Amino acid sequence: MASYAYEARNRSGERFTGKIKAASLREAAHQIRAKGLWVANLRELEPASLPPAEASSKSSFLTISSQPSRLEVVLFCRQLAVMLSAGLPVHEALKALCQPDGSGAYQQMLSRLLTDVIQGKSLHEALQGVPKVFSTRIVSMVKAGEAAGSLDVMFLRLADFLEKSFAAREKLKSVLLYPLILGVTTLLALLGITVFILPTFAAMLSDFRAELPLPTKLLLDFSALIQQDGMVVLLCMGLLVLASVAAWHQPVIRCVLDAWRLRIPLYGRLLCYAEWQMLLGTLSVLLANGICLHEALKLLPEATNNHYLRAVVSSACSAVERGTSLWDAWHRCEAFPEVLGEMVRAGEKSGELEGMLEKGAGLCGVIAENESARLQSLAEPAAIFIVGGLVFFFALSVLLPLLGMMEALS
Repeated sequence: MASYAYEARNRSGERFTGKIKAASLREAAHQIRAKGLWVANLRELEPASLPPAEASSKSSFLTISSQPSRLEVVLFCRQLAVMLSAGLPVHEALKALCQPDGSGAYQQMLSRLLTDVIQGKSLHEALQGVPKVFSTRIVSMVKAGEAAGSLDVMFLRLADFLEKSFAAREKLKSVLLYPLILGVTTLLALLGITVFILPTFAAMLSDFRAELPLPTKLLLDFSALIQQDGMVVLLCMGLLVLASVAAWHQPVIRCVLDAWRLRIPLYGRLLCYAEWQMLLGTLSVLLANGICLHEALKLLPEATNNHYLRAVVSSACSAVERGTSLWDAWHRCEAFPEVLGEMVRAGEKSGELEGMLEKGAGLCGVIAENESARLQSLAEPAAIFIVGGLVFFFALSVLLPLLGMMEALS
């Protein structure tokens, strides 16, 4: 039997370290799990492979030439969730995912994560080493799962959310593909006609000295602007894009913009319920694993990408520390749905807050899925309507003066 050193946590998040003897890593992990502990790290005292010097060398020279795809990130979360649920420690699960002869960005990322975990880093610290792959939301949820001793549950929730988000995004891309191709083709045609054909058309109209309709005037003015000050227009558009990007990274402006996004018809409702699904679900897991409410709220803000909701959660944490109930802290927020407020209130009164939060997260998931389907069904007709409106405007701009000229000549 071999000796293993382990690091584990209980449901209250307390950290335990020690040594254990077992016939294999899997048996050692099961023994630790039988004590009611979650395995954070487990290694053989005299490992036969991947010594520290070699691991350090591999880590120092490891570079990721390209980034794993979004689908591979979803697959990683699902596979890791299954392995952690089976009782495997983190580094053993990562080792199982690594292919000995594997190559490519995904396998390089797995090798890097495995090396960092074996060197003693926690999983969320290892994920922080590849920020372009794992968002702040993912890292924060993994950190919360480690603190609660329920990393397997957190990865299951994360995998479900990422799979639904990926499927909705791919379906929306498919729905918008035809209108996008039609719109790009129409814009290119309009631009070519505006630059090369309209100047001749304008000279012909000026010879007849006829009164031009408003659509034709607008189109001719646009043509003149593009021909005379095209570079200035492009420069202004570039500066506007740069200013928008800079403003987006300012916390105060980002908070205001994120609050405004939640008020957009259809999209705002979808975004709101999707974010509250993650927030309530994460808070439920933390509370169910023995973390007190105000400590759980401190871990919660990074579980959402919406800066406005982060501020709401942070202010709720301060209010709860002063003795305010969670319902009192949240129900005045415009972005907190009233139905969820009633569920939180009932949970606090009955002493089953974590259960009601879990049910609230499920309700948010159903509503978000329905809103996503509704948005996807409206996206294609709306895009086609916009493209059709552009074509109609251009046809009207050309046909109206021609009809006027024919009427004057007759």
